[in-house]
Amino acid sequence: MIRWDGPFELNPLAVDPAQQSGGRFDIIALGNPVRVNNDDGGAVCQQLVFRNERNQIWLTGEGKRDVQLKLGDRRELVAQEVFFDQRRGLGRIDGKGFIRDESDKEDASQLATAMGLGRSQVEIYWSQGVDLELGKRPVAKRNPSTGEWTTEEKPYLRRAWFHGDVRFRRDDEKARADEVAATFGYPTSDNALAEHIDHLDLAGNVVLANKSEIVQASHLDIEMTRTVDNRSIPQRIQGEGNVLAKQGRREVRANKIDVNVRELPSSNGTSKGAPALAIEKMFVKGNVEIRDPSRNMKVSRADTLRVQMNDANELALLQIQSPDANTLARARFEDMAVHGHYIEMSMAEQRMQVPGRGAAWMITRQDFGGRPLEAPKPVKITWANEMQMKLNENYGVFVGDVAARMDGFDLDSEKLTIRFADAPPAPVKSKSDGRGVFAQLSDFINDEPDAIITDQVASTGTRKRPVYVVAEGNAQALMSTHAAGTGPTPGRLLSRAHITGTQIAADLEREELSVPSAGTLLIEDYQFEQSSIRPSDRKVKGVGGPLMSSVRSDGPSQTLVTWEQKMDFFGDKAMVVFDRDVKMDHCSGQQIVKLDELLDSMNIDRSVRNRLRPGRKASLTCGNLLLEFVADNKPVRSDSSSPVRATDLRRMIAKGQVLLEDGDKSLMGDSLKYLKQSETVTITGGNGVDARIFVEKPGTSESMIWTGDSLTWDRRTNRIEAPNARVISSQ
Repeated sequence: MIRWDGPFELNPLAVDPAQQSGGRFDIIALGNPVRVNNDDGGAVCQQLVFRNERNQIWLTGEGKRDVQLKLGDRRELVAQEVFFDQRRGLGRIDGKGFIRDESDKEDASQLATAMGLGRSQVEIYWSQGVDLELGKRPVAKRNPSTGEWTTEEKPYLRRAWFHGDVRFRRDDEKARADEVAATFGYPTSDNALAEHIDHLDLAGNVVLANKSEIVQASHLDIEMTRTVDNRSIPQRIQGEGNVLAKQGRREVRANKIDVNVRELPSSNGTSKGAPALAIEKMFVKGNVEIRDPSRNMKVSRADTLRVQMNDANELALLQIQSPDANTLARARFEDMAVHGHYIEMSMAEQRMQVPGRGAAWMITRQDFGGRPLEAPKPVKITWANEMQMKLNENYGVFVGDVAARMDGFDLDSEKLTIRFADAPPAPVKSKSDGRGVFAQLSDFINDEPDAIITDQVASTGTRKRPVYVVAEGNAQALMSTHAAGTGPTPGRLLSRAHITGTQIAADLEREELSVPSAGTLLIEDYQFEQSSIRPSDRKVKGVGGPLMSSVRSDGPSQTLVTWEQKMDFFGDKAMVVFDRDVKMDHCSGQQIVKLDELLDSMNIDRSVRNRLRPGRKASLTCGNLLLEFVADNKPVRSDSSSPVRATDLRRMIAKGQVLLEDGDKSLMGDSLKYLKQSETVTITGGNGVDARIFVEKPGTSESMIWTGDSLTWDRRTNRIEAPNARVISSQ
């Protein structure tokens, strides 16, 4: 039925009878405005053209009055021109326009519902036009006159292409792109003009945003699926071209991103509000960078990233790969950072592995020599072959040219094993923070220079801390003390302890370090103090003390200890024990090895050499040796890392065929004891052998020998006390 108010003009056409179909007629309606009403809605326009035989209709606006289409109760389309060709299943909307959907019905089916949005108003705007593809479906309809059921074909929206600055808006959610293509599903309701969207393709300056999240890309492809309660949610999201997914300060950047999304089990069966969505797995490629300041987490220099989430919507598996073997991808998580060509982190198994070379950083409150630190420090570990950590089994292994570095402490070996123990738990964070899909992408990374440093190794389970370290294969430990420098650069070397052995083990809990094999300990003291400079107008009195200390300072010194079986260092007691065939060589003052090169490396004028005290050379051989230094129970500072100094020796005990040669004196016996408090050296006989002290007067052929059960050399007076001893003189 057609109604009009105004002139009506009918112009019959003369058509050959053979070409007459019986249904050919055209209607052109002009008005101010033209109003059209039918069962599905209505329209308001300036001009209507209808061609019955071809089943085509044009609706045209004019000037400021656009075409207005009512699609059901609360859906509205406004545009400059609308064209439908139902026979060919095509449609076209020209010029800028918009669609507004305010439906609150269960079958509300515009883009809001299609994108997983609940019952609410959705608006779609465009600046150029829309291309439509229509489908037909059979719909049963009862004849009101006869009561019989008949079937008729009814059009529905199959696809829509929006052109030119396309914008979607639903409450706080917004989307924008240059071009948008939407594919709709087959309607399940007889009255539905369009069903949920099955697929969305957004191209050109794509932006998806809500209050807490934003996604940007050059192109975004979204596959949709239905929930059990007939809601439409994203199933797969693919983006490319400068992709940015951001939630608060958390963000993911890459050239391409591929995300599989699922509905959380807790939201199944609900019908109110938007479904709770979570990432199931994600693949990211090209210039990958991910940051999450809340977890001190960051991934960078990566070419690909694969992520799997568990049923609790937590990160389960992270696989990172750099562009090539010469470039190391970087991953940081809470208190740990790892670099490698390929990095795999399994949160469920608390496992981390890097095949090939790489580097790792962790935080510790003790250096790997076992000594407590004044403040938590990062330790850097590099390797050439592979690394694997299994924190649920409390160990980590590094293989191939391994080097562990922290301020003042270096540990090198072919293999490094670290044992961990449980650390105090971190503050509990809520797992249900109301974040959306893209926020889940960022539950792993950050680039904050002031990140809090603790002594705990990161994991999503029980937190860990290193408690035992074993270095194997050409193991070396170097502990150094430097003068205060400028900024982060340390000053010149003051003292150093260098340990070598087949294996070095450090018990961080007990503050013990051991070498269960033959090895060496080199103690260097390079403190060029004023007291070590020789005054030109003063005679030096007294004699040099035994090996590493004297009643007066001899200036810089070097002491080398070798052994054949074992060395143990007890950090809390500042005590070192050497077993079997021990030999110790000491030099000081002008006697130290490569003094000129040493002065040059420290930027000290060579004129200092001539003003140094003569110093001395001494050596000690014995079966077993104990050295006890002045204990400093204060935590180690970054500029004070050497565990022992030559001038800090307070007690020395040597046993088993002892021979001490120091200047003009030689001491022989079964045991030797030095005490700094009394400045005495006592040599004792045993096993049927007397103690002996041999003294040769410098510049003469005269000598004296003391023999007895126990002989004492007083360093202050340079006298030998030998009660009940025999004395032999060569005079």
